[in-house]
Amino acid sequence: EQLVNRLNIDLITHVVDWREIRDLQRAYIKASVMDLECVSDHAINTLLYRTAHKMGIKYVVHGGNVATESTMPASWGYDKRDGRNLLAIHKSYGEIPLKTYPYMRPHQLFWYLFVDRIKAFPILNYVDYNKKKALAELQERFGYRPYARKHGENRFTRFYQEIYLVQKFGIDKRVNHLSSLILSGEITRDEALAEIRKPLYEPEQEREELEFISKKLGFSVGELRSLISAPPRAHTDFANAAGLFDHNKPLVQVARRIAKGEFRLSDLKVIWERHA
Repeated sequence: EQLVNRLNIDLITHVVDWREIRDLQRAYIKASVMDLECVSDHAINTLLYRTAHKMGIKYVVHGGNVATESTMPASWGYDKRDGRNLLAIHKSYGEIPLKTYPYMRPHQLFWYLFVDRIKAFPILNYVDYNKKKALAELQERFGYRPYARKHGENRFTRFYQEIYLVQKFGIDKRVNHLSSLILSGEITRDEALAEIRKPLYEPEQEREELEFISKKLGFSVGELRSLISAPPRAHTDFANAAGLFDHNKPLVQVARRIAKGEFRLSDLKVIWERHA
């Protein structure tokens, strides 16, 4: 609200039906797959492209950046744009129909990228981005109040990052977040090691968090703990379009360059030699 008012930016909001969001989040947890944030992030991506298409806007600006997010292993998440996978998981474990949830099938994404020619623009990669300085400026100019950790912006995200991923998949995303800050020169390795030694939750805090999430999603605490302890499954155990998002495939590399408006015929030779 501060940014919108002070910078005089138009704001369009879309409130997603809570019952459908909750049903999807329950389905993902019951499916035992890794990336619970596909539920929220897929809706965000869909609405960004859908709105750009509706208004004839050619660029979607986002904050993904190399300085703070450059070391994430591909195996630590799943592509949020795969609407086919989302619908397959919901079909297997969902309980109510998705009448209003904004999802995007692969052919719709194809249309936005190759017909509408909408480009995603990671604006922070085009400036000397320093997280500490950015936070200080936001606090000074806009009264921003930072939360304690990266991805601590809401209760579900914190549960996902700091309980579900850690206990079910053995993934502590602080490792890659801090590694990125080391590489960009914002912190030292010793500072990162000191941070990683801090517990994510005290026992009482974890109990309160599980009680809150269980109540919100309609599980008992025992049910939620059992689901977290259940054997993990891959997203690709369900119907998916993962091949369309595999950046290692030559055709996908060509398609990405075409979508970005960066493709040259000489690229074909380079890509062919790389994969020969």
